Amino acid sequence: MMKIIILQKEMEISLISKTVIKIDENHEFTVAPIKYTNFCYCHIKNIKGDFEITNIKKVVADGKDKKSRNQIIYNIENGMFKCLEASKNVITLLFTIFYDDVKKNVNVGLYRLKKLLQKKTTKNDEDKSKPALAVNSKWYEIMSNNEYSDVTFISSDNIQIKSHRCVLSKHSKILSTIFKSRKSPIKINAEEFKGEIIQAAIDFLYDKTDSIKGKEVDVFKFAERYCIRDVTNL
Repeated sequence: MMKIIILQKEMEISLISKTVIKIDENHEFTVAPIKYTNFCYCHIKNIKGDFEITNIKKVVADGKDKKSRNQIIYNIENGMFKCLEASKNVITLLFTIFYDDVKKNVNVGLYRLKKLLQKKTTKNDEDKSKPALAVNSKWYEIMSNNEYSDVTFISSDNIQIKSHRCVLSKHSKILSTIFKSRKSPIKINAEEFKGEIIQAAIDFLYDKTDSIKGKEVDVFKFAERYCIRDVTNL
């Protein structure tokens, strides 16, 4: 079951120009004012990311360190709400934002994976005299040999990806539990994922860190499904 994230964000909004509100690296929106003589409409637009604004309140200072919050009628369908304080240029609003935990984790994981790849690339560029870990890892060369593999993933496109219990059980409690309950060789039906995604995730665990480049989102989803810590805890 998906966990729903409820985020409340208090922001100063301009009533004379657009205000861009950044929630995180992958979520943001713009509040664009439409000012009239006695009131002002605001339009929420340029939404980036998958989330929903469900409630908006006006924040009013009631003396020192005290605030009250008054409900504003917000039309979710057209993204419009009305402010009655057209005489002011700035208003403070409290936004209530909903998004699900799976999407949030994928976005966070994608950001961290990209940072890791950038770090590896920078390190290799700084020391070109040494073999690049992402390409020439001896560990990868040894473990990518399927001769003694004892686990096979069956992908959605019916590709068989081979791996080793001793490696996978170290990185995943779920897979470790599966291995304990079955005899070798083991087959795992991973029908939610394509073969190239499963292969990229396994290669990543074998030190081929560039294997996930361009596939970060789907690799992270695969890691979430099997609780592969080296990916989800980056």
